[in-house]
Amino acid sequence: MKTHLWAISIILGFITLALAQYETETQGEFEFITPKVQNLGTVLEGTVLKGNIVFRYLGEGEFHIQGINTSCGCTVVELKKNTYQSGEAIAIPFEVNTTGFRGPIQKRIAVYYDKPRSSILVFKVRAVVQALLEYSPTFVRLKLHPGQTSAVGEVTFKNNSNDAITITRLEIPDKRIHATFSNETIAPHKEEKLTVVFNGTVSDNERIVLKFQSSAYPDKWFSLPVYIFPPDES
Repeated sequence: MKTHLWAISIILGFITLALAQYETETQGEFEFITPKVQNLGTVLEGTVLKGNIVFRYLGEGEFHIQGINTSCGCTVVELKKNTYQSGEAIAIPFEVNTTGFRGPIQKRIAVYYDKPRSSILVFKVRAVVQALLEYSPTFVRLKLHPGQTSAVGEVTFKNNSNDAITITRLEIPDKRIHATFSNETIAPHKEEKLTVVFNGTVSDNERIVLKFQSSAYPDKWFSLPVYIFPPDES
């Protein structure tokens, strides 16, 4: 058994060494004028990120790009030609549409080439996408105390965009809950409060989900769960 493990370790060592040498050789044939990983910072949702991938092939003979693959349809590239001479700058413009994304994103651009041999170069575009409209907390926790039948909570809505955003609809499925905005229209880069009031009694933990729509996302409903907890038993 030990002999087999020793043999496997030797084989894996040779494979690792071979891959490392291949990676070094491949990188040595290229000069990357723009970094292989481009960090484009924080952007507002809906922004179209634009940039270029620029590198040179430094090896012998021609460099031929067979094709380019991206990680999703939101990423578009333009390849002006497929064949380049050694030392010639290769520029590949790209665009990334951030609509529908929130938080950190990473998009992959893979350049497949078949001259001087078949291989691949992988580039990455990173950014942090900020939503047009944010609300915090994303749920409301209401705790009833002994002798009380009401509780109040607040949610902050923040408009990150350059245009006013209006809360167009607010659905409350339970008559024991009342919810009102300090202002249903939120000015650019400003905040407004949603006050949630529960009046009633509960014998066990309950979850009631409010739903709202806004002018920022007219076709999408957002959920705001409200958790109500009964008084602690004495």
